[in-house]
Amino acid sequence: MADWLIDVILGLVEGFTEFLPISSTGHLIITRALLDLEDEVGFRQMIVIQGAAILAVCFQYRARLWETATTLTSSAASRRFVLGLFLAFLPAAVAGLAFEDTIRHANHGFGEAAMTGLSTAFARLLGLAKVHQVAVGARSRNAENRLLKVLALMREDVARPWTLEELARKANLSPPHFTALCRRQTGMPPLSLLIRLRLQRAMDLLQRGDHNVAEAARAVGYEDPFYFSRLFKKHIGMTPSSCMHGP
Repeated sequence: MADWLIDVILGLVEGFTEFLPISSTGHLIITRALLDLEDEVGFRQMIVIQGAAILAVCFQYRARLWETATTLTSSAASRRFVLGLFLAFLPAAVAGLAFEDTIRHANHGFGEAAMTGLSTAFARLLGLAKVHQVAVGARSRNAENRLLKVLALMREDVARPWTLEELARKANLSPPHFTALCRRQTGMPPLSLLIRLRLQRAMDLLQRGDHNVAEAARAVGYEDPFYFSRLFKKHIGMTPSSCMHGP
């Protein structure tokens, strides 16, 4: 069978089976077996096969692609779509450049030199992953240390009218990041933790017997003793007065 006809058949199989539930690669394997093609896929056939896959996708989404092309300068959505395509392509391009030698070895078989190149490439990849993991771990520990310092400040001055923004700013973190980190470390968000610390401090004051309910409330930042009492009962499960003069 002529080479050009084989290319056409393989391209058609790839293009028409691109959207079937079964892998198009599986269809290509079956087609090559039916055509009695035992040699490796050549560079020309790879171009035809991958080109057919790209054409199939372009045909399926032709309306969207045309709309994007004609409204690129006037539509923010079209520009975001093009940017998304570029970002999706970028990792593959970077990997191709980084492991060009390995890919070339793979296309020409794995001799001793090829295996050495492959091992070197994988060692490089693992090294990069390890460096990234160490850097991420260091940043995470640094953020946790800043969180703990801020929580210590909050514990030392529970009566202060702390806000989430102020706490996050002292930790040099964004409020969402600070909240997520606090929840992971303590099991509750920052302001809920503040309430818990205030009520625990108030309970200690009441149990020592040197503060009445109103004084204990003011000592932990609550000017309204009735609001303090309701909050205390809700979180502690008993009234403040029942804690006075010992548990």
